[in-house]
Amino acid sequence: MGVLYNDMGNDKKALEYYKKSYESYKMQNVSEDDLLLANLYHNMGSLYYENEYNKTALKYFRKAFKICNNNST
Repeated sequence: MGVLYNDMGNDKKALEYYKKSYESYKMQNVSEDDLLLANLYHNMGSLYYENEYNKTALKYFRKAFKICNNNST
């Protein structure tokens, strides 16, 4: 849902759904190294980057990269 709202230009709603996704993953005990989280962090990073919150975007991109890097071995 977050991606759809982002595509429609409703960034506030997109972020709300990204945060709900994160909470859902946590409730399901998804591992911190799960690629689902990497995808979510990448989407959040992109949203922040599009809105010129570059430091916050970089934080999420780094989290996504770390997960991907951990899964590549």
